[in-house]
Amino acid sequence: MKRFLRTSTFVCVVAMFAVLFLKGGVGKASGAVPFKLLSSVTAVSANDIWAVGYSFSSGAEQLLIEHWNGVQWSIVSAPNPITGASSDVLNSVTEVSAHDVWAVGGFTDSNGNVQPLIEHWNGRQWSIVPSATPPVGFISGGLGGIEEVSANDIWAVGDFSRLTVKNSSTLIEHWNGKKWSIVVSPNAAGATFSFLNGITAVSSHNIWAVGAVLYPSNIEQPLIEHWNGKQWSIVASPNTGSNTDSLNGVAEVSAHNVWAVGSVSSALTEHWNGSTWNIVATPEPAGSVGSTRVGIAEVSAHDIWTVGSYMTVTGDVGTNHTLTEHWNGRTWSIVPSPNSGPNDNDSLFAVAEVSANDVWAVGALFSNSSSAGQSLIEHWDGVQWSIIPGPS
Repeated sequence: MKRFLRTSTFVCVVAMFAVLFLKGGVGKASGAVPFKLLSSVTAVSANDIWAVGYSFSSGAEQLLIEHWNGVQWSIVSAPNPITGASSDVLNSVTEVSAHDVWAVGGFTDSNGNVQPLIEHWNGRQWSIVPSATPPVGFISGGLGGIEEVSANDIWAVGDFSRLTVKNSSTLIEHWNGKKWSIVVSPNAAGATFSFLNGITAVSSHNIWAVGAVLYPSNIEQPLIEHWNGKQWSIVASPNTGSNTDSLNGVAEVSAHNVWAVGSVSSALTEHWNGSTWNIVATPEPAGSVGSTRVGIAEVSAHDIWTVGSYMTVTGDVGTNHTLTEHWNGRTWSIVPSPNSGPNDNDSLFAVAEVSANDVWAVGALFSNSSSAGQSLIEHWDGVQWSIIPGPS
């Protein structure tokens, strides 16, 4: 339901804007320009919203957690697993209650390998919770999505690599109220890379996870997996015929109404009707040369939001713009969303709902005028989207 961005061995799903922000992008290429990025958001209540991501400064990525108390956003401190590590990021956050919030991501260990990172809010502070015992041969991996069924039933998904095999496999962990453990998950036959980006739960025995697989021919196709209460299995999903189809986020309305979003050369939206997944047409903004949908959240069957970004090109300069789209029960339509400036690069990576008149979206902006990046927070009040100032 609430989805995220990833780095290092994690797969980048924000195909255009991420070039500016991921490792090796603007931050490092321009002399360690500092920036902040929010990759996921979740709502406990109208006065209790959490957003997570990472900040880049002095050559290192550090955890970033922000909180809305009904009046303003503020930064909340969280422990980093290794002091001075080159990369600590949070990709996804979910809530059980005001005193039970979880976030997942990854960190770089002393050997330079990415490891899963799980953090928990107990109503007073954030703390690191040990991840599951790694699978046999595990060398690196991370978590990109998390979803709660109850306080004793929480799922996290991602991918991992083995020491002796140059590929990646799906990674699924489960919290039973006491500890995290690995749950076996399938991988597509013949694929060299399999990864899961997002997860959503209809019930304890009806859970969906989405991502993508990459084949040796460099063809990337959507990956959808389902939990029936006993085991995970791959469910057939359509593709556009492109070589770069992937799914980033997933949200459920009911057992017969589940949505997934992602990207190809442009947007990809798929719908589960209880028996099959089907591609649903979505509009492209005027002048767009490519777009991606990353986050999705449902208020009701007739009120669903998805967010992402699209790119326009003037001369040889590409510019990213925020993209918000809405499902009214019949069709998807573009809803205008603000950008920080006409020449700035803005993207939204996640969306969460409180009510039909209270929806939040988060992401990042890169100012071409100041050569600096900041977290981007937008709010829907039932009439329009507006930018809400974040903490400095």
